[in-house]
Amino acid sequence: MSVRLAIIILAAGEARRYGSNKLLSEHPSGDSLLHYVISQYQPLSALPITIVSGRFDNELRQALSTGHAIRIAKNEDWQSGMGGSISTGIRAAMTLADSTPASLYPTHFMVGLADTPLVTTEGLRELVDKACIFPNARIASEAEGVRMSPAIFPLSDEDALAGLTGQKGAAKLLNAAAPHCIAVPFKEAAMDIDEPADWQALGR
Repeated sequence: MSVRLAIIILAAGEARRYGSNKLLSEHPSGDSLLHYVISQYQPLSALPITIVSGRFDNELRQALSTGHAIRIAKNEDWQSGMGGSISTGIRAAMTLADSTPASLYPTHFMVGLADTPLVTTEGLRELVDKACIFPNARIASEAEGVRMSPAIFPLSDEDALAGLTGQKGAAKLLNAAAPHCIAVPFKEAAMDIDEPADWQALGR
């Protein structure tokens, strides 16, 4: 089965431990962290990527050239946690999908985090390939025995995702046993930027 993705990247946090907007800090590639992450997801879908903003909504809108490739949706209640950001992203992505040709209408959602500096298109494609084999299952990244984003959800999970609240995000959905969820080893997913010292692990 071919998979058409509605991609949602969560970028709503306050970066409390970082002390400033970490998403606009410089990635070793030379781009900002956010631009780097977006560039790795963009080859996976013909649909615009939905960026869920929050604390730094104004800064992100100024930094990103929105248009066909990117749309920004603000989670007004970003302090409440990742669940609400996923819900905001799902609703925005489906509103966008409703205005696209039927040939581009998504079959799946892909949810990722904006502060993951090691994700690559190649690694993300392994998740997509698994979704093609198991189109009715959720596909979770797995690192050190933990399931996490980036993750792919079938369109049938729309209501469950849109109803999420709280800090745990979609953890309950991703921890379901096979065949409901399939885990794919993706150690790069476990590396995120929480504070400036984390960049040292990347040799910046």
